[in-house]
Amino acid sequence: MIIKLTPPITKDKIDDALATFNRAKNRKTTKGKEMSGIDFLVDTNVIVNIKEGKSKVEQFVKYRLAVSFITEIELLGRKNIDKNDKLVYKEMLKNVEIIGFSDEIKEACIKLKQQYSIKTPDAIIAATSIITGIPFVSGDSDFEEIKQFDFIKV
Repeated sequence: MIIKLTPPITKDKIDDALATFNRAKNRKTTKGKEMSGIDFLVDTNVIVNIKEGKSKVEQFVKYRLAVSFITEIELLGRKNIDKNDKLVYKEMLKNVEIIGFSDEIKEACIKLKQQYSIKTPDAIIAATSIITGIPFVSGDSDFEEIKQFDFIKV
């Protein structure tokens, strides 16, 4: 895995990202559903793009988001992660649902690995979307070939 280093994030960008997440926490979706339901499962790159204030993912912060435990590991487990980045990611993760591993996700992951050329972490995340029925959002085009789930490419 290649990790692209981003330029230092300013305190203003950190404050903006956290404020956006905190405002979104108690909102309702445009469909009128209570926020107890999850609207989108988002990939690691979506969380990073939200933190960096990228406009292509801005529309998703008003919804109730979830991530796989894989995303939590990818965000916080980077070697030499900057202290500020780690704090921001931890704070952002407090405002999303983190979906853990289950036997159902494991079985779906195995089937995906048998059908597609996909890395295990990506298969786990895709399987999480399939099992939960939550649409998946990512900037990674590798997911486009998987037909078993709703995929939104940003």
